[in-house]
Amino acid sequence: MRMRRSAVAVAAIVLTLVPIRAFGASVTYSDPDDFEIAPDVHLSTKTTFRNELGRRVRIGARGDLGPRYRLRVMVDSLGGRHADVVMVATVRRLELSNCLVLYVDGPAIESNCDADGQRAWWGVARRDLDPDKRIRWRIVALRGPGFHEVADLAPDAGWYG
Repeated sequence: MRMRRSAVAVAAIVLTLVPIRAFGASVTYSDPDDFEIAPDVHLSTKTTFRNELGRRVRIGARGDLGPRYRLRVMVDSLGGRHADVVMVATVRRLELSNCLVLYVDGPAIESNCDADGQRAWWGVARRDLDPDKRIRWRIVALRGPGFHEVADLAPDAGWYG
């Protein structure tokens, strides 16, 4: 009985100290290493959490992305057949040169993001996506002088989510 009380007390302390962000839901998908030339997406993660700004969604990609690439994440938040939101990050010389999130054929969405040679992520308010629908996404990694050459699709066919 004493051991049980100790376990409950420890659990209560841990729950008090763990930030609210940690109670979010997260799902990670892997994409086989199918290219030897960067950019090559190996993992993609979607995390939903709550912080001081409210409910947030973060979508990220990891892999051998390289020193110069553009990632375009197509997001279906309406439960349709096509993307309704696009997230873009461009990296040059291993530094983020631009980042944006916008509705397809529409305005920009307030967001935050970061990227380097191994990872990229975007964060948006859940209210900016349809809050009642499941979020699906796919990633297009681009390279070349004008970032028009498709280097990798993650997943190769279909959607994550």
